[in-house]
Amino acid sequence: MRKLQSAHGGYDVGANIGELYEKDISLTTAKAVAKELDKADIKAILTRDKDEALHDNKITDLKLRCDMSKENQAKYFVSIHVNDYDKTTNISGFEIYTKNKASEALATSIGNHIEKLNYSKNRGMQDGNSLAVLRDNSVSSVLIELGYIRGKDFDYLNDNQKLEKIGQAIAQGIIENIN
Repeated sequence: MRKLQSAHGGYDVGANIGELYEKDISLTTAKAVAKELDKADIKAILTRDKDEALHDNKITDLKLRCDMSKENQAKYFVSIHVNDYDKTTNISGFEIYTKNKASEALATSIGNHIEKLNYSKNRGMQDGNSLAVLRDNSVSSVLIELGYIRGKDFDYLNDNQKLEKIGQAIAQGIIENIN
């Protein structure tokens, strides 16, 4: 069983530009990951499958996401996000945050598959120990920032078919890591 978190939801839109919201990007991508894992007979559980937050308090919302991982005895926890930097549109790339050495193998596998899509540069692995959904999770956990919502990554992040390809790549990275 794998655990997928599609970031934000409901009142919490996350990074945004115009009508393009991180909460929608992450949900579309997470659903594509789950669909691809299902094809490989791997059960994926989404922290949300529609546009809603788990709780109206952000700290409680994050805690509930980690609790779901524990309750479902997940093997992995994958959190999907989008970056934003409003000072320039020149920044781009995806990056994967890890919490420990055990998470690095999963991050590397996922990163290698995303990189094959060639939509943006791989900004590498980052230390995610300060991120609640990684720090407070008891399983191998990664947080993926798919790219920057402003600038070069916008066109890819604004295309549901391309988000499906990212989701498939993430799933392939998970499958590869399992095998």
